[in-house]
Amino acid sequence: MCTVYATVAYGVYTDHDCTMSSNLSRASTSLQTRDRIREVAFHQVDTGGLEALSVRGIAAEVGLSPMAIYRHFENRDAIIAALVADGVARLEERLRQAPDLAPYDRLRALLEAYASFGIEEPTSYYVIFFSRRPSDAPFIDENMSVTAASFEILRGAVADAISAGALARRNSVEVTLTVWAQAHGLVSLYVAGRFGGGEESFRRLFDNSIALLLGGLSS
Repeated sequence: MCTVYATVAYGVYTDHDCTMSSNLSRASTSLQTRDRIREVAFHQVDTGGLEALSVRGIAAEVGLSPMAIYRHFENRDAIIAALVADGVARLEERLRQAPDLAPYDRLRALLEAYASFGIEEPTSYYVIFFSRRPSDAPFIDENMSVTAASFEILRGAVADAISAGALARRNSVEVTLTVWAQAHGLVSLYVAGRFGGGEESFRRLFDNSIALLLGGLSS
C-alpha cells in the first residue's frame, strides 16, 4: 500500500518504494498486453493468413481501442515483425537442440530439425519466410557474410563436414546456401500443401532428397 507524506514546505510526496512498485506493475501489465496482442495476431494468421491480420480485430479481441494498440506496437508491420522474431527464436532453439554428432550426421540432424520446425510449426514457418517486411540487414550481404544466426548454425555444420572430408572442399557459405535452398524449398512446398501422402511420406522424401544432394556435394 502507498504511503503519502504531506509537508507544508514541500507539498505532497509519494514514498519511493511505492513509486517503484507502481512502475514495475505498469511495466508488467504492458508486457502482458504485448504478449496478448502477439497471441491474438498469431491466431489471426493461423486461421486466415497474413492478410487476415487486422489491428482493429486485435484491439477488439484484446479489449483495447485500435489507437491503444499503437502504444504497444508502432504499426501493423511492427506486430508482424514481433511474430517473426518469436518464430526465429523458436527455429534457432530447435537447431541448437540438434544432437552433437559426427560432422556429416550433425548436418543431417540440423536439416531434419529444420524440416520438423516447418512440419510442426507451419504458421511460424509461414510468418518467418512469407511475410513481406522491410529488413535492416540482408540474409547474406554482398560480401557473402552471413547475418542470420540460424544460417550460421547450419554453415558451421557444413564447414565441419568439409573439414572432416565428408563434403568436398568448396566455399562453406555457397554450400550452405545450396543445402538450405533445397531443404527450404521442400519444406515450403509441404507447408503450402503441395505434397500428398502426409507427414511420414514427406519426411522420407525429404531425407532421400537431402541424401542425394549431400552425396553430390561429397565429390
